[in-house]
Amino acid sequence: MEKEHLFIIGGGASGLMAANLLKDKMQVTIIEARNNLGGRMMTITDGKDIIEAGAEFIHGNAPLTMSLLTAAGIKPVSTGGSMMFSKKGQFLQPSNDKDRRQEMIKKALALAEDMTLREFLSQHYAGNDYADFREETCAYAEGFDLADPATVSVKSLALEWLTEEDNYRIPGGYISLVNYLEGELQKEGVKIITGVTIKQVDWQKGSIRMHDHDGRQYIGTKLLVTVPVSIAGLASAEASIKFSPEIDKWQDAASQIGFGAVIKIVLRFAVAFWPKDTGFVISDQPVRTWWTQFPDDSALLTGWCGGPAAEELGKLGDEFILQEGINSLSAIFSISAAQLRASLITYQIFDWCRDKFSLGGYSFSYPTSDASREMLNTAIDSIIYFAGEGMYKGAHPGTVEAAFETGRLAAGAIMTGC
Repeated sequence: MEKEHLFIIGGGASGLMAANLLKDKMQVTIIEARNNLGGRMMTITDGKDIIEAGAEFIHGNAPLTMSLLTAAGIKPVSTGGSMMFSKKGQFLQPSNDKDRRQEMIKKALALAEDMTLREFLSQHYAGNDYADFREETCAYAEGFDLADPATVSVKSLALEWLTEEDNYRIPGGYISLVNYLEGELQKEGVKIITGVTIKQVDWQKGSIRMHDHDGRQYIGTKLLVTVPVSIAGLASAEASIKFSPEIDKWQDAASQIGFGAVIKIVLRFAVAFWPKDTGFVISDQPVRTWWTQFPDDSALLTGWCGGPAAEELGKLGDEFILQEGINSLSAIFSISAAQLRASLITYQIFDWCRDKFSLGGYSFSYPTSDASREMLNTAIDSIIYFAGEGMYKGAHPGTVEAAFETGRLAAGAIMTGC
């Protein structure tokens, strides 16, 4: 009996996971718009350092990611290092607000009806006594979750913040995991097409006919769409896909999931000017968060600006972004901007809002996003399926692990015809 032909649009984490689970059960073809697989797993090597333009850390246990690394013979490395806090140019002891944060999480999870973070803080932590707590909580939501406090679901944040977990890196970068997964697909003869953007999908029961940007056609029986929700929910995006018949309800659902802006600023200096045990630095500067390559003693420093602040910063161009990064480091470490510039060897700026295949970093939840995810996790006539970190429901949103999990679930649904 001839195998069904599954096309997967998108060769990121969710597409690679689904393809590997289905490669010996169906005829599988991956079509990826970028010139390489991996999606927002994007590792760059410049001869001296391994630079992660996109995903960089494994947060906590992440069972699917860890199992894939074990299969690939790759052992992740704990990041470790000290967490340093800087405010108004002074290094401070870490805030002892852990009890208050845990109290906030319990209150949020107990809400009968979800609301935005800003609404929650104004109702439950109003007044001057809580001013610093409100500011720090909103800054964390923007910086870590890329979320706008005015629109993000407080219950989704509370679920994610419930447990604090260690971070890990992959030696050689995420590209080593991408290469392993690609190699497994090649062993089974999975066809991988890169540098091709699908512009239209014509579908009916038992048939998929796709058209790419050059007018070529691809014919199969089932389709898994793994483009980010930022693309799936925006008909005007350069990388958007038109469906015939239309699937407006599913595309509208994708638009009801938040997608955050992020800018990474990667600076290599002649020498490291931070304490040797530094892991992360959290500050009140325009570029709030920085991290080192600890435990490696590299002189590479990565700046991270997320959420609405990144949207505004991205409008000003790379030279301005670089200067904001330098100025932030100058204030944090009390070193003149001129000295830092003189010590700067190379820099790279990755503004994910300018990436036409993602239009941002990763997803976050609105108070109404659960219903949208239910829609997206429901196949269309057992023909069209969806996966991607934006469709994930659980405690680890916005991660590679989330993308792997949705790919796993989609593969199961495809096999059972659900």
